[in-house]
Amino acid sequence: MGIMGRAKSSMQSSLTMSKGKGGMQTLLDNNKAWVSKVTAAEPNYFTKLGSYHKPEVMWLGCAETRENANEIIGTDAGEVFTHRNIGNCVVNTDSNLLSGLQYAVDVLEVDHIVVCGHYRCGAVRSFLENADYASPLENWLCSIREAYRLHRSEIDAETDKFERQKRLVEFNVMEQCRSLYQLAIVQRRLVESGNSGEQPYATPRIHACIYDEKTGTLKRMNWNAASLDGEPGIKVMSDEANPEFDYLSKGVNAAPPQAPVPAGQMMMPPMPPPMPQQMPMPQYAQQGYYQMPPPGYYQMPPPGYAPAPAPYMPQPWQMPPGFYPPMPQYPAMPPQQR
Repeated sequence: MGIMGRAKSSMQSSLTMSKGKGGMQTLLDNNKAWVSKVTAAEPNYFTKLGSYHKPEVMWLGCAETRENANEIIGTDAGEVFTHRNIGNCVVNTDSNLLSGLQYAVDVLEVDHIVVCGHYRCGAVRSFLENADYASPLENWLCSIREAYRLHRSEIDAETDKFERQKRLVEFNVMEQCRSLYQLAIVQRRLVESGNSGEQPYATPRIHACIYDEKTGTLKRMNWNAASLDGEPGIKVMSDEANPEFDYLSKGVNAAPPQAPVPAGQMMMPPMPPPMPQQMPMPQYAQQGYYQMPPPGYYQMPPPGYAPAPAPYMPQPWQMPPGFYPPMPQYPAMPPQQR
């Protein structure tokens, strides 16, 4: 557990704000107490925190008070670049998310992006309960609605209400990983890092995780196309079954080297086979209904041919001379009267 977790070990909330003018003062007093605890445990903590910022992980989580990335994976402040929104959704029109993602990928050059959901997500529960929210919250839930539409049969197969919610949470996380993978920011970085030859795999690597508030455990999901479209559906990833880089548990690189990606080629899933080049000729074309015109059908105009004159276009009206009487000319004022 990080130093922030050691400074606050109790799960009971210590924040009790009054409704008067001293409400904000409670937060300031808590900050002073927190600084004292941290510096007592590690005097140079804030000096190191302000001098270096190079996280290896970007955490895309839900805007949930119970989901704290640093607490969940046992890291200190400055080690995880965090972005949170309702339902941990990846929307390709969200400039807030795209700006943070671009900074993390292009500037910080993070190696891993974790999309983390949690089983007791209020956004997922509201969707399953058909709660009617006004815009913009109702529009934001469309991303979760799309995940439900793609996997409706498996979600509705669960008879228990909470199990249906858990299944939708899992499918939503994996669909958000797929949306994140298809963004141009991520694709461009995958091609550049794959062709650099500096590391055995392309980055950033995208991981789907589910946090269980009841147990505090973090479960990793396999979000690739085979696990989503094939049987039996969701597959929980383990280091034994899928020996790849696992930052959250081992912190070692066991991924096999990947072939470099040709320049300009996107690392997308394989496309369906192309259409045949020789298409069968339609029957009406075989019978000669459409033929080329005979030679000389299209000829140049004869010499001296002039096209028809352009149609008359009225010109803007102009004031004729003498339309207004001239202005009277007054005599100049004598110099002595000026």
